[in-house]
Amino acid sequence: MLNITPIPALSDNYIWAIQKDNDVIIVDPSDATPVLAFLAKNQLNLTAILLTHNHHDHTDGMPELLSRYPQLPVYGPQEVAQFANHIVRPEDHVTLFDYDVRVIESAGHTAQHVSY
Repeated sequence: MLNITPIPALSDNYIWAIQKDNDVIIVDPSDATPVLAFLAKNQLNLTAILLTHNHHDHTDGMPELLSRYPQLPVYGPQEVAQFANHIVRPEDHVTLFDYDVRVIESAGHTAQHVSY
């Protein structure tokens, strides 16, 4: 079973943690500090990051997280290629926690915005 936890960030945003057992996938880390605190407090292993689009309030935590986890799989559309080592496109499928995850086009917010 998956647990999904909102991690408060900035003054009005959330970073999402998708957890299975002791492993976690982080979605749109706007700030590394609350992510690192969440991982430490819960003794979790960061296994991947999902990025949805290129706005700073969804990506500003990436440089610090990548400095600490340089081999981490990061999935995202072309517009976040500076951070993503797995570029995804609408209707692609990735396997995360043994689940088939479909990439869904949700452009409008940004040209290449995706959902998972």
